[in-house]
Amino acid sequence: MARPEVSGRKARTRAVTLRQSRPPQQLKIKASETTTPAATATAETTSIETATETEAVVTSTTPPTNETATSPRIRGPPTAVFSIKSFCGAHGISEAFYFKLREQGQGPREMRLGTRVFITHESAARWRIEREAATIAAE
Repeated sequence: MARPEVSGRKARTRAVTLRQSRPPQQLKIKASETTTPAATATAETTSIETATETEAVVTSTTPPTNETATSPRIRGPPTAVFSIKSFCGAHGISEAFYFKLREQGQGPREMRLGTRVFITHESAARWRIEREAATIAAE
């Protein structure tokens, strides 16, 4: 297989290689094993400290990289409106079902800004109340 930096193509992985890969092994080392023999002798003299020692877990992974590059983005203040995608995600419905409800006249009121479509939090709350009322009336 050609190297991806030469061919310009992404290397393909097979399902066999994905199943064979394993997470890194973790080695458990007691805190008393990592100390010097003189410190161990002192720790053994005090029975209360030895009985409450905790284990330190050392992993055999690579050292952490620059944390500022991998830290998550800082979120801004919440928006006052939903996009159709965020509305569907917040209410646990698919976008196809949203458009089906809208065609039937059962969707929430929409606000259009240019070509974009938004749903305010107030109209989403009204829509939820209407859907609950329709569910109760159907029972």
